[in-house]
Amino acid sequence: MSYIGELRQLVGHRPLILTSVMALLVDARNRLLMQKRAGTGAWHVPGGFLELGERLEDAARREAFEETALTVGSLTLVGAYSGPDFHWFAPNGDEVYNVTVAYLTRDYSGTPVADGDEGTGVSFMPLSPLPKPLGPPARPVLDDLIGRGILEP
Repeated sequence: MSYIGELRQLVGHRPLILTSVMALLVDARNRLLMQKRAGTGAWHVPGGFLELGERLEDAARREAFEETALTVGSLTLVGAYSGPDFHWFAPNGDEVYNVTVAYLTRDYSGTPVADGDEGTGVSFMPLSPLPKPLGPPARPVLDDLIGRGILEP
């Protein structure tokens, strides 16, 4: 059982502060790799929660590989996010206050493939317009990175 699963056994649906990562993979045409999530059908940036003892960069690489089958090399830290835009409820009622750390890379190898579990599809997509529906917390992160000129639409 995962660390978060063990916590949920203890606290039920009560709010937790959790740390997650986003792996923003950009191709040569300046498109961002997005994952279509199973269940909601919303588009998300590959990412997920940190495991116990895991480095943030390693979590970003692991999540990118698990969700897209791509192997990620070097990463650049581009932001850390928290606050009201990162407070959400899972479909099962679990409440989360998320601290999200975002990494950008153009250094990856392989062919993107959806994992078939969390995601039903992966695709490099232009940043303008952003795909719809866009799942939280992708929008505030992408808006910030575009606004700061780190990502170009």
